[in-house]
Amino acid sequence: METVSLSFVKFQIRIRNFKNETDLYQVKELERRCETGPSGTMSLYADLLGDPLCRVRHYPAFAMLVAEEDASRIVGLVRAGVKDVVCGKNIINKNDLGGKTSYERPVYARVGYILGLRVCPFHRRAGIGLKLAQAIEDWCKEQGAEYVYMATERSNTASIKLFTSKLGYKKFREPRILVHPVFLHSELVPPNVRVTRLTKRDAITLYTYLMGTAEFFPKDIEKILKNDLYEGTWIAALKEEEDFELINVSEDSNSGNGGSELAQNLLKGVVKSWAMVSLWKCNEIFKLQVEGVSLKIRTFAAITRFVDQALPWLKIPSFPDVFSPFGMQFMFGVHAEGVKGHELLRSLCGHARNIARRHNCQVIMTELASSDPLADCIPQWKCLSSADDLWCIKRLRNQALDRKMKTSDSDNESSFESFNWCKSAEEEKLFVDPRDV
Repeated sequence: METVSLSFVKFQIRIRNFKNETDLYQVKELERRCETGPSGTMSLYADLLGDPLCRVRHYPAFAMLVAEEDASRIVGLVRAGVKDVVCGKNIINKNDLGGKTSYERPVYARVGYILGLRVCPFHRRAGIGLKLAQAIEDWCKEQGAEYVYMATERSNTASIKLFTSKLGYKKFREPRILVHPVFLHSELVPPNVRVTRLTKRDAITLYTYLMGTAEFFPKDIEKILKNDLYEGTWIAALKEEEDFELINVSEDSNSGNGGSELAQNLLKGVVKSWAMVSLWKCNEIFKLQVEGVSLKIRTFAAITRFVDQALPWLKIPSFPDVFSPFGMQFMFGVHAEGVKGHELLRSLCGHARNIARRHNCQVIMTELASSDPLADCIPQWKCLSSADDLWCIKRLRNQALDRKMKTSDSDNESSFESFNWCKSAEEEKLFVDPRDV
């Protein structure tokens, strides 16, 4: 990375790559000074557990840049990861013996995801954030990224102004963040529901066929489901379903043909109603903590937890201890099929919270497109959830102007139409990569 220098009246700044052996302590202190959260005194602090790269190191390519004052003091930083994701789909028309059929084929784009832009409060409004963002964009270009996007809160006017007004980003998607506490008592799965853990092979098969054309679906889904942070994928179905024994398989190794019959039966509709979710162990890479909350609220929350722990059979919906460092797990790849699918998904979410409970997590979270019908059937606490998330996107490379989308059965170039992802309409399904959390 080429060093970028900024000259001001009182100080000089240079932007360079992060060096773990010399920058670790300063980066940790800077993160602490740049606590983020809603307006007022309450703030949300993230402890990266001694690894400033933990939120990006699981991308195929990643980087972290720091802004350094002339006195060798770090006053700003930014991170980014690059990956290939679905940006659209081709409608392929094919003539078979039985007539003309159509199917969808995903179209991929290489994108950069910018996160963790921080500038020391004493050095703001000096152009440091702008230069950091420009430098990390240049790095994304070097990695072949065609687009770059970032996420922030709609109430974060300073960040939105920086990216939309000064850097040319476009407001793109507004997903919903759904959060539910992990109670101290265990949650019971209804007796008529059976939960089965999928093998990694089956999970890959199902996601590829069912969500492979969803916006932002990662091309390297196999690597995600083989990552150490992947907790697992589960399905829920009614025990009364005909031929349910065909999917009630034990978890086995991912070699050979283990579990392949399970995925095929689900795709063929042998089971009429079912739901599926996966879990990502965010608790192993960072801890969160809510600060600046009144003593009254903290006391009330502590009382609910005391009663829940002392009398677990009452199933008290206790308020989680988010005022001390806590872990969370992220639900991704949320899917439901059939008339009872939404009901089964609610049961499966309870099972997921039981798993998070065994890891001493305080909350479980997921994120879905604002128009996704599954969002209304996922258990959530409104006081912890948010509809305020905003994704902004920018096209980086001129080559993106030439990206084409196939719309007919002809292979001629004339059958393609120009496509600009930044101008595409929001879809009902959005695959939120757990690495983006």
